[in-house]
Amino acid sequence: MKPPLWTNKEILKGGEPIFLKGSKKTGVLLIHGWSSTPQELRNTANYLNGLGYSVYAPLLRGHGTEPRDLIGLKWEDWLEDVCGAYDWFSQYASEIVVGGMSTGSLLALNLSQKREVEGIIAMGTPIFTKLRWRVIIRVLYWILRNRKLLKKMYRRREDREVAQKKVHYAEFPPRSILEASRMTSPTKKIIPKITAPILIMHSRPDSIVLPKSSEYLYDNVGSKEKELVFFENSYHVFTVDKHAGKAHQLMGNFIDRISHSKHQDPSTK
Repeated sequence: MKPPLWTNKEILKGGEPIFLKGSKKTGVLLIHGWSSTPQELRNTANYLNGLGYSVYAPLLRGHGTEPRDLIGLKWEDWLEDVCGAYDWFSQYASEIVVGGMSTGSLLALNLSQKREVEGIIAMGTPIFTKLRWRVIIRVLYWILRNRKLLKKMYRRREDREVAQKKVHYAEFPPRSILEASRMTSPTKKIIPKITAPILIMHSRPDSIVLPKSSEYLYDNVGSKEKELVFFENSYHVFTVDKHAGKAHQLMGNFIDRISHSKHQDPSTK
């Protein structure tokens, strides 16, 4: 069965939703980042499906078509999409682990308070961004709020090269990035309430999202079972960079561990 789509428009080649049926009862719901597509998680999905897990990576509203489709959307719309994706996926997986990249990680954390999840994989969670980016975002919005689109810029050559491998929007509406940043404050409030096992991963040289974001998440999350991993010399979206293989292995081990722990006979623990 094909996963649902938010639009009848043509989807960017390679940016379609991903659904892979597995043999295990546990499934993995993967959420892409703002202005991106499930393509940034395709290799992740293939790896986890190879371990026997069903995997679903939906395409969020306004994404995968043209940047103007982001205009007018609120972050709550994307959370609603993620809740709907969970509900659709639950017919194929009786237990669901949710993972998210960048703003997709914020959505994954919020989903854990709306639906029952077995575990969370938080990747590049944007809780703290570099001050200059916070200022730039707001200044650009007010100066260029009547302009339809802005072009993405990358400070590091390595980031530009990796970004070229992605299926995403190279331009964006100024208002939309401000809307994505609005998700941070309400997410910080719910972090102490999260108790599901969590794997937190981050690129240490991340050029936009400060690594202390993941340290904050690790220190403040209510989960008893938690792990924090940093990748050196890697792009923000490390699932399409040189450390993707290591990241996938860590995810697989995490899901295996929490899945086995839940189904282990209490008398053998």
